[in-house]
Amino acid sequence: MPIFRYKARDSQGFLAQGIREKESKEALVSELKKEGLFPIAIKEEKAFVVFKSYSRFIEKFTSQLASLLNSGFELSSALEVVSSQFASPLEKGLLLQIRKGLRQGRPLSEVLSSLRIFSEFYLSMVKAGESTANLEKIFSNLALYYEERREFRAKLSSILVYPFILILTGLGAVVFLVSYVLPKMLSVFSTLEVELPLITRIFINIGNFLNKSYKVIIPLSLVLFLLLKKVFSKDFLKEKRDDFLLKIPGLGSLIEKINFVNFSKVLGLSLESGLPLIEALTISEEVISNRAIVKKLKDVKLDISKGCLLSEALRRRRVFSPPILELVGIAEESGKLEEFLLKVNTNLSKELKAQIEKILKIIEPLSIFILALIIGFLVMAVLLPIFQVNLQVF
Repeated sequence: MPIFRYKARDSQGFLAQGIREKESKEALVSELKKEGLFPIAIKEEKAFVVFKSYSRFIEKFTSQLASLLNSGFELSSALEVVSSQFASPLEKGLLLQIRKGLRQGRPLSEVLSSLRIFSEFYLSMVKAGESTANLEKIFSNLALYYEERREFRAKLSSILVYPFILILTGLGAVVFLVSYVLPKMLSVFSTLEVELPLITRIFINIGNFLNKSYKVIIPLSLVLFLLLKKVFSKDFLKEKRDDFLLKIPGLGSLIEKINFVNFSKVLGLSLESGLPLIEALTISEEVISNRAIVKKLKDVKLDISKGCLLSEALRRRRVFSPPILELVGIAEESGKLEEFLLKVNTNLSKELKAQIEKILKIIEPLSIFILALIIGFLVMAVLLPIFQVNLQVF
């Protein structure tokens, strides 16, 4: 569904800005008018740009609001101070809408929900904070959650950058040698009537194929990519694919651990905020990237609603591996499930980072070895004919 960025004014002239998903511009105009807003500008945006822009805003907004509330500021005063820290017109517009909603006597969770940029997890946490009059703790937990998530992603990105650049550069060199250098050599050696070695002939044939067929290969690859993307956009196929990934030795356990780290953090924070277990599980589904696990969690909720314990339901549906389920069982027995989940999350997060670093430390030299091997064969393909010519001359 298209995403639109809009600017509108209400009957009193106040400017409202935001982003919404709608079928068309006309549908958005109609919705805004029903809300008493008169659009002055509507522009379609790319989903990635929108997501990145709002992710930064939510993280900064949460962190600064948490600091001010913990310093003793009232919510309205804290929002005024936070507003002064943002320079973007869009961000200032969002904060203006929040402050305006609070002045109208609406709960903060309701105002944030109306902006349609905050997740269900975020909104449920804020709602729980309002019901317990403990917003400062809730925003502190949220700020910590977003900070840890950003640090983990930054760490993962920094680790992946070098192998990616290495592989990309190496493949570029290989394609250049095969498609340009070797065909040039062929024209030289053909005049000398020298029989080329097998390895040279193989690489030359590959180069000729790439030179003649790249106009077909590139669009065909693009079409195939888009076709596969379309096919796997179906929910049942995503579920089948994700279930298959979980069964791959090594990779499956890594995927499971990544999802459990996300799951335990959100579930622990949700329970600590006073949310019921089933509602906390529903919110936790948002951070699970594997569709097969999400489907099993839905079955887990049904079992819990019939009186099962969380650990028993997880074991029955085989959601996570036995070692993880043992930890959940111990947490339930202790009567401090949320506290135990957060401690387990901290320990598993450290283990996960170390495990990913180890895997990438293996991938890095392995990728160098494979590229060196390919380039070594290419060098042989270039040098062997030269040696043959020298032997014939001398």
